[in-house]
Amino acid sequence: IRRQRQMCIRDSSLNHAINHPVGHAASSLLNWWLSTELKDDQGLPDELKDRFAKMCDADNQPLWIGTVILAQQIIPLLRVDQDWTKQYLVPVFEWDAGVTKAAAVWDSFLHAPRIYLPLLEILKSPLLAVPDHIDVLGKQCLKQYARFLTYIALGEASVISSTELKDVFSKLPAEHLETVAQTLFHALQGAGDQQTKYLKNRIIPFVKKFWPSKPEARTPETFRYFAQMSAISGDGFDSAFTCFKDHLGQTDRFGYLLRLLTDGGAATDHPSEVLYILNATIPPHVQYLHDDLEPLLDAIQDANSALLENPQFVRLSILSQQHEN
Repeated sequence: IRRQRQMCIRDSSLNHAINHPVGHAASSLLNWWLSTELKDDQGLPDELKDRFAKMCDADNQPLWIGTVILAQQIIPLLRVDQDWTKQYLVPVFEWDAGVTKAAAVWDSFLHAPRIYLPLLEILKSPLLAVPDHIDVLGKQCLKQYARFLTYIALGEASVISSTELKDVFSKLPAEHLETVAQTLFHALQGAGDQQTKYLKNRIIPFVKKFWPSKPEARTPETFRYFAQMSAISGDGFDSAFTCFKDHLGQTDRFGYLLRLLTDGGAATDHPSEVLYILNATIPPHVQYLHDDLEPLLDAIQDANSALLENPQFVRLSILSQQHEN
């Protein structure tokens, strides 16, 4: 019976909870409550307190499934009734209380996480322990965790120290560090008119403080995103290149990089650095060479003709000519 119960709990993912009768009941109660006029610290209605408490305290899996639904709304629950949430819902996120249950509620919360500093302060310990339980968490959940952690670090949340963040990033395996690199690129790309300022004050400090030095942090995907960040760095190109050049390497997925470099005009203003990026990124043997390489080489040549004799330029020129034929 115990083994069957553990198997059931392990299966209580968010999708399973959403489609379960208890999940339906929890969602209906939450939707009704959220539709009312809520105020900070007003407290949960007694009828909801009792029902939700039974879900959080339940040992039997069918009733406990409701907690997976509650986990999605932990922020409004905390804001409205901090005492109740700390007593009943927060303990379920603790790994020591039960790994499989904790995995299910973290999977639920991380489906669409939001940064709320009072919650981060309360859940800091189990949040930072997520990489220690990779074996019980799904791939999508861990991707969301990597994104969430990256935005927490970029936002410089005061409740988590730089030392703690550096330690947890060092625990992430390669595929989730790739998600971190992707998140950095998208964050910089989405900064709009503040891109140069965001690069200087957020992205570069993040890379210097938190990017792991272990070999697993160097993959074709991380190379791609660091190169792309260099390409969109605009007025901060020199600083970006200095910070990112040691994180570059060969990747087959360099087509978008060529487009970004072309659109940004970096080859005209920084010919030597762009040549370095291209040489570091483009492998010696490629099945397909995008049309943007030749115009970039022409722009580099026009900006600094002395680079014509550079071995990097010669290699890329020969590669370009081979694919023309």
